[in-house]
Amino acid sequence: MMSHINSYKRKKLGNRSANQLFSFLHGEEILRSLGITEIPSDQINLTPLLLKK
Repeated sequence: MMSHINSYKRKKLGNRSANQLFSFLHGEEILRSLGITEIPSDQINLTPLLLKK
Protein backbone atom coordinates (compact mmCIF):
# COMPACT_ATOMS: atom_id res chain seq x y z
CA MET A 1 0.00 0.00 0.00
CA MET A 2 2.77 2.46 0.89
CA SER A 3 4.54 1.77 -2.39
CA HIS A 4 1.43 2.82 -4.32
CA ILE A 5 0.85 5.97 -2.26
CA ASN A 6 4.47 7.08 -2.35
CA SER A 7 4.90 6.36 -6.08
CA TYR A 8 2.28 8.98 -6.99
CA LYS A 9 4.00 12.07 -8.43
CA ARG A 10 3.14 15.40 -6.77
CA LYS A 11 3.53 18.99 -7.97
CA LYS A 12 4.77 20.03 -4.52
CA LEU A 13 7.72 17.68 -4.93
CA GLY A 14 8.66 19.02 -8.36
CA ASN A 15 6.65 16.35 -10.20
CA ARG A 16 8.54 13.63 -8.34
CA SER A 17 7.17 10.91 -6.15
CA ALA A 18 7.92 10.69 -2.45
CA ASN A 19 9.88 7.50 -3.23
CA GLN A 20 12.06 9.33 -5.75
CA LEU A 21 12.73 12.21 -3.37
CA PHE A 22 13.53 9.93 -0.43
CA SER A 23 15.80 7.81 -2.61
CA PHE A 24 17.65 10.92 -3.81
CA LEU A 25 18.16 12.25 -0.28
CA HIS A 26 18.83 9.03 1.65
CA GLY A 27 19.60 6.31 -0.88
CA GLU A 28 17.62 3.48 -2.37
CA GLU A 29 19.03 0.94 0.08
CA ILE A 30 16.74 2.04 2.92
CA LEU A 31 13.63 1.81 0.73
CA ARG A 32 14.56 -1.70 -0.33
CA SER A 33 15.15 -2.78 3.26
CA LEU A 34 11.67 -1.50 4.15
CA GLY A 35 10.17 -3.40 1.22
CA ILE A 36 9.03 -0.21 -0.55
CA THR A 37 9.31 -0.26 -4.34
CA GLU A 38 8.55 2.23 -7.10
CA ILE A 39 5.26 1.39 -8.82
CA PRO A 40 5.03 2.45 -12.50
CA SER A 41 2.61 5.37 -12.90
CA ASP A 42 0.22 3.38 -15.09
CA GLN A 43 -0.11 0.70 -12.39
CA ILE A 44 -0.68 2.89 -9.30
CA ASN A 45 -3.87 1.95 -7.49
CA LEU A 46 -5.22 4.53 -5.03
CA THR A 47 -8.67 3.01 -4.61
CA PRO A 48 -10.14 1.23 -1.56
CA LEU A 49 -9.52 -2.07 -3.38
CA LEU A 50 -5.83 -1.65 -2.54
CA LEU A 51 -6.64 -2.28 1.13
CA LYS A 52 -8.18 -5.66 0.33
CA LYS A 53 -4.94 -7.18 -1.05
